[in-house]
Amino acid sequence: MRNERAKICLRLQYLTGARICELVASRGLRPESCQVTNYEKHPAALFMIRTAKTKKQRIRTVALPLEPEYEPWTRSIVEYFQAALPQKPVFDLSLTMMQRYGKEAFQGLTYPIEEYLDEGKTVAQHEREITTHGLRHIRSTELTTRYGFDGIDLAIYFGWSLRKELTMPAMALRYLHMQWTRYFPKLLKTPQSSTLQSG
Repeated sequence: MRNERAKICLRLQYLTGARICELVASRGLRPESCQVTNYEKHPAALFMIRTAKTKKQRIRTVALPLEPEYEPWTRSIVEYFQAALPQKPVFDLSLTMMQRYGKEAFQGLTYPIEEYLDEGKTVAQHEREITTHGLRHIRSTELTTRYGFDGIDLAIYFGWSLRKELTMPAMALRYLHMQWTRYFPKLLKTPQSSTLQSG
């Protein structure tokens, strides 16, 4: 992609599994939404993302390895945040613009939608063109199949509700979305190690 801002935004959307509306325009991210920390001597980038489809729009923390052998894109994203103007949206792009950039970048590529129910009617499995939302589907599949995420890891990562699935006190569930240390060690996997484990 020639547009650096859109490219970094799509990289971030993919890696964090965010909805594009959570990242762009005035309701999106500010430079302070990105912080750098360590987990057992491994540098990590933390992205605080306001989840769009929850009543309270709570902020979830998504952690990504900063070491390029584990995740080669994180460093470029962090540097982009560090160069952004204070108190301004990092990605001053509209949803329409990002849909267009995504459609151009992923032209001809599709992802599978499994069979599901819609208002009581079964919708058969089908393919859908990738624009931006498909990145969430692809990332969740990758986190499950390559990194060994379970349902709780995915809920923390994507900001999904687990109240129905888990018998936990409401207080514990309230802070579950901040527990990035639960899944972070699973992301410390090189391409070679994942090949060895799967082969």
